[in-house]
Amino acid sequence: MENIDVAIIALGLASVCCLPPKPAWCQSGRDMPSAAYVQALRTADEFMTLWIHNDGERAWPMLSARLQKEIGSRSRLVENMAGMSNPKHQAFTVGRAPTAPANRYIFPVITYELALSDPVGNSETGEIVVLREGAGWKIDRIPKALQHP
Repeated sequence: MENIDVAIIALGLASVCCLPPKPAWCQSGRDMPSAAYVQALRTADEFMTLWIHNDGERAWPMLSARLQKEIGSRSRLVENMAGMSNPKHQAFTVGRAPTAPANRYIFPVITYELALSDPVGNSETGEIVVLREGAGWKIDRIPKALQHP
């Protein structure tokens, strides 16, 4: 019986020690996301949705001034987001941002593409950085999967 008790305690400790880090919105001790976190996450989701739809035109104003300067032109973003006709942008997953200041969040992202005749898709992990710029939220870094030469 003692072995079972020790095993249960050890299992409980192991599960607590292996929990993922608290998300950025859980800074105050409450398990409620801040308005800033939700707004930044929504911005990341909207940008990635535009990627799926190959819509660089609508994505351009979502970029920070720094990233617009780095990319160089709206037409270059449009071309990059259009990608290839095969494989096609299919889906994405935006994960939890780790603890961060309330004006900048780094979200892990997985992008998925699928070729028309392929039984399996491709995925790539990356990050999307969202920051407060002026009165709104802007994308300041995009995942490498979206950065075609």
